[in-house]
Amino acid sequence: MSYKNTMNLELILNQRKLYSHIAFLLISLLSVAFFVITDNKPFSFRDQLGIVILIVVYLEAFIFIAGKIFRNMGTDTASKEFLRKITVRFLIFYLACFVSALVIYLLFQGFHYWIDDLDITTLFYNFVHFEFKPWFGSTIKGLSFGAVIFLLVQWLDALKRERKLKEEQFQKRYVVNMEKVSFLKVAQEKTEVVSIVLFKEEDINLEKGDYVEVIGEIEEYEGKNEIIGNLVKRI
Repeated sequence: MSYKNTMNLELILNQRKLYSHIAFLLISLLSVAFFVITDNKPFSFRDQLGIVILIVVYLEAFIFIAGKIFRNMGTDTASKEFLRKITVRFLIFYLACFVSALVIYLLFQGFHYWIDDLDITTLFYNFVHFEFKPWFGSTIKGLSFGAVIFLLVQWLDALKRERKLKEEQFQKRYVVNMEKVSFLKVAQEKTEVVSIVLFKEEDINLEKGDYVEVIGEIEEYEGKNEIIGNLVKRI
């Protein structure tokens, strides 16, 4: 199984790639287009452009914060420690995004006041008395949707790393060469290790990591039942 190809959502969230930022812009344009179509208010190019820019900045900030908070989550997705860790980090992520959204919005409004030559001293008053409620509702909805998607990505990533770890364990092979007999320990698909006794006439040429096919039978050897290998082939 190859783990070089990740799912498309993970690729979009990778801010080191140009298409990630293009995707954020497209999401912003589609969101604004949807609200313009469903809203009966008069269309204003300047206002809608400002909203597009604001959404892009939100997305960039939220994804950046999530990338810092949700890294190194571990691989044991079923453990209580993993659930505790992801819950705590989710709460930190939610709070950090909420605070950053507030700062971004106030800076955005401050720039708007400066462009329109408005009284900057009224910014906080207007925000608290007229803008806070709609801003709070839309921000909570956006954060909730984004958080669910990011948690899903992190969970799937942890599952992928857990499968990769099990595959690496499965590939382990142990070979002990003695003068006339070899002892092999082979990891099966359930990552269970079984011992195989192989009588030989010459040194066996196997290395750690080799895939092998063993033909033999169970017999008593040195007081206990062992798998006696009659033939071992590298596959």
